[in-house]
Amino acid sequence: MLDLIDHVDERSVECLNALTDESWRNALWPGPRDRASSTLVSDDDEELILRVEFTSNVRPRAVKIAGASATHAREDASAPRVVKIFVNAPSLSFENAAKRRAAQVVELDGDDEVELDVTAFENVRVMTFYVESNVGGTARTEIGRIDIKGELSGELRDVSELKPC
Repeated sequence: MLDLIDHVDERSVECLNALTDESWRNALWPGPRDRASSTLVSDDDEELILRVEFTSNVRPRAVKIAGASATHAREDASAPRVVKIFVNAPSLSFENAAKRRAAQVVELDGDDEVELDVTAFENVRVMTFYVESNVGGTARTEIGRIDIKGELSGELRDVSELKPC
């Protein structure tokens, strides 16, 4: 499986309720997401919306959403617990995200990779992550890393590898 972060349209990423602008890079982008001290933190409450648009259609197969490392975690924040993942929803408000049915609802327990429902994640151009609640019930949510694994929808195959009928 590919790291689909390499196929994200960086200019189209949007994060609502983040403590600082562009802090989504800390959790999503290679480099910053590999440093334990770089995190994405919610601002007013535990909710976050992260909208990720890809450069082409993809088939996400697994996600990993990890909290901050214990040595760098904030006292007023904790790791996400319930995350709703929406497919091809160009824009969502917090009110819409709370009411709308997601492609998949993930209850996180630790930093394990979560397999996605294959039928719900075909031809995905936009993935929207709505962090509904966090583990500790703290005022803020802190994310240390987001990995999206999968494949390209229009992946080309080498015809020389095809077997004759």
